[in-house]
Amino acid sequence: MSNETLANLLHEDRSFPPPPEFAAQANAGAGLYAEAASDRLGFWADQARQLVWDTPFTEVLDWSNPPFARWFADGQLNLAYNCVDQHVEDGYGEQVAIHWVGEPGDTRTITYADLQEQVNKLANALAELGVGKGDRVAIYLPMVPEAAVAMLACARVGAVHSVVFGGFSAEALRSRIEDAEAKLVITADGGFRRGAPSALKPIVDEALAQGAPTIENVIVVKRTGQEVGWTEGRDHWWADVVDRQSPEHAYAPNDAEDPLFILYTSGTTGKPKGILHTSGGYLTQVAYTFRNVFDIKPDTDVYWCTADVGWVTGHSYIVYGPLANGATVNVSAPGILKLGGNDTITSGVGADIVLGGAGDDIQGARRGELVEIDIVIGDNGREIARAAGRARALDVGARRAVIPCPARRPAAGAGARDRGGQPAGGGGAQRADGGHQPEERAGGR
Repeated sequence: MSNETLANLLHEDRSFPPPPEFAAQANAGAGLYAEAASDRLGFWADQARQLVWDTPFTEVLDWSNPPFARWFADGQLNLAYNCVDQHVEDGYGEQVAIHWVGEPGDTRTITYADLQEQVNKLANALAELGVGKGDRVAIYLPMVPEAAVAMLACARVGAVHSVVFGGFSAEALRSRIEDAEAKLVITADGGFRRGAPSALKPIVDEALAQGAPTIENVIVVKRTGQEVGWTEGRDHWWADVVDRQSPEHAYAPNDAEDPLFILYTSGTTGKPKGILHTSGGYLTQVAYTFRNVFDIKPDTDVYWCTADVGWVTGHSYIVYGPLANGATVNVSAPGILKLGGNDTITSGVGADIVLGGAGDDIQGARRGELVEIDIVIGDNGREIARAAGRARALDVGARRAVIPCPARRPAAGAGARDRGGQPAGGGGAQRADGGHQPEERAGGR
């Protein structure tokens, strides 16, 4: 490829306006930009008030100690309540929260009422094992529903979760556990990758043998049925310690600036850095961006994200953003998304994706027969996905398939800083060691 060709690819000046009928029904309108520009803090206060606050905030932004921004600092809320309980209380308990498809083809359908029960049970199990507000919990799981349950249970009890990608080594896991001084690990016997079981519990055992002296307990999900080593008194099967718990749990509200999670950089350019996200500003931003960027209609839409929960995309756009909006999320094993029956993906996000429908390119799918989409993630995926994204709204019979775009521009002001150096909106992020780290944009890694 010539330098001239590369230079041409760096410039894109075309625009692709949405069809008028789509714009007319969209959650977001052009007026959002003017609202944010005219009263930035008032704009974000309005977005935050769409959440449920146990103690309403009176101050939007405390910028007295730059570069540390404190959003809604005198308010209190609980993210698990916002993502689960409020929907059950509003009468949507039987709405599906998560459609899950595992790599071997096994499936689970979890309603908001089911999710509430599972989160409450795990919250009670964490309390029984001595985990409470401010404690850190390492989550090292495959793409199973228990990963979302674990994150929400930590949020419910005020513990700080640190999700570690299930493909990382024992050394990578150990270093992250030690840096966060985690008290408990939630893992599985293994997961499935490329059709074969892939062990996880042995990697946890190796990591703990190398160090990580703060770990007191390990909760293990039985996923693959592989034989695993066992340390009596430390290791607990999920089914033994969680399933017997009460489905009721009284949450305690957390301060908006209380830590929610630590997520570490990959470490490819040096020692992994832990990015600490707090509660109120983070949920405000991801709930807002999810609702408006993906134009979600929770009563009719099914949403899909290709990310792993081990990345910030998965935190924001598999768990917290969708569930705060009462959406139905399709969570599938890496590499394939299966749609069964009348399921149709109506909105989604991904990166480096090649889409094919009914065995063909998606544009060539027969009308009304978009029942399976295979996702190939590879070196050539990015440019093909971009081409697909230009025809993002594709009508297939009576169903609407929205093709995920590989990159999205954040909504006005979200996760950015204005020209005066002040944060434009949403919650700030810091390194876990207390230093300042520019926040990754919503939907990035």
